[in-house]
Amino acid sequence: MAKDGRLNVVLKCSECGSENYNASRNKKLHAEKMEVRKYCHVCRKETLHKEKK
Repeated sequence: MAKDGRLNVVLKCSECGSENYNASRNKKLHAEKMEVRKYCHVCRKETLHKEKK
């Protein structure tokens, strides 16, 4: 883990399950798992991407 408390996470498509994006979040400020609507290249549409375990 970096010194500033940021955590690198992998975002996984909730529909097809493909791991499309890498992101980072501040673990201290945002304790809950990350959920973002992003474009999935496999589904070819905008879907909900959740943080992988």
